[in-house]
Amino acid sequence: MTAEQIAAATITANEILSGTITGDKIAAATIEGSNIKAGAITTSHVSSDFGQTLDLSSNTGINQRVERVYSDMDELVGFRIEIISTSDILSEDIQNTTLTARVWHGSQNVTDSLPASRFQWKRKSADSTADAIWNAAHTGMKSILLTTRDVLYSAT
Repeated sequence: MTAEQIAAATITANEILSGTITGDKIAAATIEGSNIKAGAITTSHVSSDFGQTLDLSSNTGINQRVERVYSDMDELVGFRIEIISTSDILSEDIQNTTLTARVWHGSQNVTDSLPASRFQWKRKSADSTADAIWNAAHTGMKSILLTTRDVLYSAT
């Protein structure tokens, strides 16, 4: 008997012995999603390494969601600044130290991408007039040289 001699829809699952039609007997690209009844394929029908070879790169819905996650993550991850010092103390023996600002966005050092004009160093001491002069002189620098004279009678 050939396929031409079988009337359409005369062979149903009841007439087919379980396990007799296997993947190697089905021509490639002959079964499409529209041929599969909704809910007929469950996780028990899929091999455990299925996801390792599943290509979803053309699925625009998934790609848009992934892009949105990255976009949201960029907005949620804040910036932090750290100050690096060449010396932890100033004294008669150690008269200066270089302070360098580093700006991080998440795990990325973004200092080089920021213009120096965005950096302002501020000193606060008992002499507000001298502080204003010092602050103006230390604007627009990512690094400064701090001396014992800058903090002569205690300053932050």
